[in-house]
This record gives sequence, C-alpha cells and structure tokens, in this order.
Amino acid sequence: MAIYHSLLDCTIEQLQARKIQVTRQLQSSHASVSATDKWASDEEDSDEEARKKKKKKKKKQKKGETDGTDNGGGSSNGTSATRSVERYSKMSALGEGQFGTVFLARDTITKNLCALKQIKLTENITGGEGFPTSALREINVLQSLRHPNIIRVHDVVVGTTTDQIYIVMEYVSCELGTLMVSMGESTFTMAEAKCLLSQLLDAVSYMHARLLVHRDIKPTNILYHSSSSSSSSSSTGDNNHGRLVLCDFGLSCRISKPKGGHLTPLVVTLYYRAVEILLGDDQYDESIDMWSVGCVFAELLTNKVLLPGKGEIDQLSKIFNVVGGPTIEEEKILCKHSNSKSMNWEEIRRNQSTLPKLIGQVPEGGEDCVDLLRGLLRYDATVRLTAEEAKKHHFLTSSPLPTEMANMPKFIRSDAHKE
Repeated sequence: MAIYHSLLDCTIEQLQARKIQVTRQLQSSHASVSATDKWASDEEDSDEEARKKKKKKKKKQKKGETDGTDNGGGSSNGTSATRSVERYSKMSALGEGQFGTVFLARDTITKNLCALKQIKLTENITGGEGFPTSALREINVLQSLRHPNIIRVHDVVVGTTTDQIYIVMEYVSCELGTLMVSMGESTFTMAEAKCLLSQLLDAVSYMHARLLVHRDIKPTNILYHSSSSSSSSSSTGDNNHGRLVLCDFGLSCRISKPKGGHLTPLVVTLYYRAVEILLGDDQYDESIDMWSVGCVFAELLTNKVLLPGKGEIDQLSKIFNVVGGPTIEEEKILCKHSNSKSMNWEEIRRNQSTLPKLIGQVPEGGEDCVDLLRGLLRYDATVRLTAEEAKKHHFLTSSPLPTEMANMPKFIRSDAHKE
C-alpha cells in the first residue's frame, strides 16, 4: 500500500508520474489475481478472435502511452497509464456510500454512459494506508470476473488532484431495492420473480465456483436494466432490458477449501445475515450468500423484508419465528457457535414455521416455492442449497416458467445506483 500512501503526499508536479505508478500498481494487483485464478483469463482467451482483438487493443494502448494520446474505450482488463477522468463528462450524482460517491457520466470518446465511482481517501476510511482496502479488493475481484449478471469494471482513472481516483463501471439504470420501494403494494409476478432469481443464482454460482463469497447480497446491491431509461441510448441498447446485475463487492473475499482460517463476522446487512454468523461462526463459507439469496427471493415475492430485525438478538428471534425452530440435529450444530449459550433452545424448538402461510398468500405460490425457500434457509449450512442446486430446483422449471428478459417490466430510471 506504500504507493497509495505516497500518492496522498505528493505535489501537483508529481501527479503525472504518480498516475503511472498507481495504474501500474493496479495492473500488477490484477495480474496477481489472474495468475492465481487462471479461469478468469481462460474463459476470455478461449476464443481465438477475442485474443486477436485483445492483442490489437494492447498495441494501441502502448502507442497511446508513448505519444500521450488515448486510443479508445475503457480497458476491460486493467488500466492505461495515461487515462484521465477528463475523458468522462459527469452528468449527475447517482448516490453516495461510505467509501465513495457515484456519478452518471458519459465517455466523451465512445459516447457511452457509465457509472463513475470516486473513491474516498479520507483518513477514517483509509486508516492511514493511503487507499481503502475495500476499494482495492473490489477492483481486483471485479476485474477477474466476466459474467453478464455481475457488474463490470472498465477502468480506473485519476483526476487532477492527488485525492481523485475513480472506478469506471458499467452503468445500470435501476437499483432493485429502490425500484421495489417505488412499486408500493405491487409485486413482481411469480414468473418475473423466477426470472430475477434465476439470474441472481447464475451470478452467485459463477462467483462461488471461483471460491469467492460476496458477503453482502441484498436488493440494494442488485441492479436492473430497464430499456425505458436513458441507458437505452447507450451502445448496450435494449438487448440488456430485464438483465439483473450483482454489484458492490467491497466485502467480498476469497475462501479456501477445506475451510481454513478465521473470517470476520462483521459482514452482511442484518436483515440478510445467516443464522450461523449471528451465532458467532467465524469459519463460514459461501453458504452464507445462499441464506441472503433466500431472503431476497422472499422479498421479490412479497415486496416486504422477510426478517426485519432491530438488532442481532431480535434478528435471531425473527428467524426462529419465521423459519421455525431447529430440529435436534440442527440444534446440536447451532449450539457449537460461541453466541449460542444464552439462547433458550427449549422454547425456540417449539416455534412453527410461518413460511407456508406466507407463500400461501402469494399468487401461484405453492409447495415447490416453499421447498426452495426452506432449502435456502436451512440452519445446517452444510446441507443448505448451493446456487447450482437451486438453479435445478423443480420450482424454476415448473409453470409458470420464468419470464423472458425482453418481456420483463419497464421502469423509469431510478436516481439510486449502488456500486
């Protein structure tokens, strides 16, 4: 992190040299990810034509570095040492989070819309390291993932002052959480919910196959392409309408198999946090994402948060009241966690699940729907449905079939954009 620390201390005269250092450091970081995860490059390089295009683009970028010019669109696998944020024209602020502010911008060369995330470099965020660990992690992870249902990073660019570093990302018009709030009492149809769930499972399956855990799946970290928005004026056009995109990988981490090492329990927004984390498990795995997917699935069906706890104790109470009390075998597993000692298991065991009643109120909800939801919310993480298993569940192949993306509902662009 020394290069990022020095970036904060350099003078304006040194900025151009620092731009080159920062971007080369990011390239080096990305290269290390690619070296350990050969799958990332294998998928793109399997097509001979793609390899030739990639080689041609690198030659153009190299030429741009030597003569001080920029030769085209954002890089898909790294950054160009001379890239400046001046290439992008900011149009409006989309949102602000703990680690950055996101702007809607237009690439002045390609004329495409993009999301421009300015990384905050304040002392309380960087912790004296000079560059937020979460931002570097997010850049590295996203540059190694290429999937239509995962947000894409095009580039990392530098501004005119030492504290201006931006991530250039794919622009997606709607945030699912904000969109659902705007729907009021309305809900997605069962077929539409199946379409969205299938896409979310595709993204999570792809990620988990590469031993990556998101650790914060929730509606506000899911985006939705709608062709009725201004994004349709970009080169992506209407072909993306109805496409779901998982974003915000700032808490993501790579895990090892078999389990090894301790992980922080300070992950996942409370409403979507798996029961084992609430009970103190610090050796969790990708199954915590599947619990979150189950919560999101229920929310897609009802347009209401499934487990809206007011704190960790209340969250556990909500879980056992809705999902039901654990079996004897499940209780033995849950009791192994550090925070389980204060729980009144005898009383908890008597709780009956309210999931069948909840799904019974959903049009076209049935036993298959309840079974899938139960499988995603199992207390024993070792038998909780994986993303691949959930994709093959009878619920998703039975009537009504998932709506085709082109036939998904259209929405007016939301000003909220979480990434």
